[in-house]
Amino acid sequence: MVFGPMRHKKYTFLIERILYAIRIKVSRFLELFGFTILTVGRRGFDKTSIRVARAQPGRRRAVFEAFKAGSVNPHKYFTIDHNIPAGIDHQKEALTWLIAEAVSLNRTPILFPPLFLSNHNYGKKVHTRWDKYIDVTNITATQRGRSIRLNVPAQEEIPNFCNLSVARVSGEDRVMVSDNQEYDIIIRENRSGLKIPSVHDIIKIEVNFSPSSGVVCHYESVSQKLKRYNCIHVRRTDKLEALEQHPDLVRETGKAAVLETVSQLLSKNIPIYIMTDEKDKHYFDMLRKDYTVYQYFDFPELKNIVENESPDNFFLYEIEKLIFKNAKIKIYTFKDPMGKPRLSLSQSVGWT
Repeated sequence: MVFGPMRHKKYTFLIERILYAIRIKVSRFLELFGFTILTVGRRGFDKTSIRVARAQPGRRRAVFEAFKAGSVNPHKYFTIDHNIPAGIDHQKEALTWLIAEAVSLNRTPILFPPLFLSNHNYGKKVHTRWDKYIDVTNITATQRGRSIRLNVPAQEEIPNFCNLSVARVSGEDRVMVSDNQEYDIIIRENRSGLKIPSVHDIIKIEVNFSPSSGVVCHYESVSQKLKRYNCIHVRRTDKLEALEQHPDLVRETGKAAVLETVSQLLSKNIPIYIMTDEKDKHYFDMLRKDYTVYQYFDFPELKNIVENESPDNFFLYEIEKLIFKNAKIKIYTFKDPMGKPRLSLSQSVGWT
């Protein structure tokens, strides 16, 4: 029987899911007896092998060595196998967990290429590098008040990368001390890139990013024109469809509600910058009667980022986050998920 491409893809996916589920169950069984499973091999060679390794406790010594030295081991590397496109906040969270785990192993983290979802960018794909959005030479990792500064390379920047020995660790398996000492590169299979509680809950390392020089340059250009300003973040589009999470968002971000909130909270003497994913450029015209209102398209340096043949809405978003951060008064779309007090348009919780 000959299967069409879609049916073949479907069955391949199902087989992969079944094999992965079997591996997880076998791995859990072996952990009961103090063992774990590793896929090992050498870069540049297709041949790999499965190895059962005896578990060894903890990684406290590796973390201690990294923070004591003020840097991670430059000859040992860690990264993740991550292949799910998403927005930049999701991608940065994945990068955060990658770096935190790398530092916990006293290894140099390797950047994965950012995998951006095209529907956050006018349906256009973005092929770029992390250094467009963040300063990859100035990432900090902090534990118990002690910090180290990291210069995080991309794969192509690592010498003789194809000749380094590799151990692949499946999603929820722990990296063993012996393997951390033996292999040049450790790759964790983590499709979403997000937190794996059984792995990451024990890692108490905070990771902080600084904006890239390009982001800072654009922000400074805009802020010099705005001078003293307030800012509102109005998240609509995709969130309007999430009725279970945000049942009243249509009304709360509607024109009348936004005008009412702004009238109660913001002075008419200070300009307002509106950060939003609302596509209608005239949606906030009701504010312009009493307020001086700015959006990205009022600044040529921002407008040119997205209104061209190769838009990069993720770059604009990073600049606007810096504009929002430095506003005199900030109004979020949602209440803080952690319960911290902040001004918001909606009574439901969310990160923006």
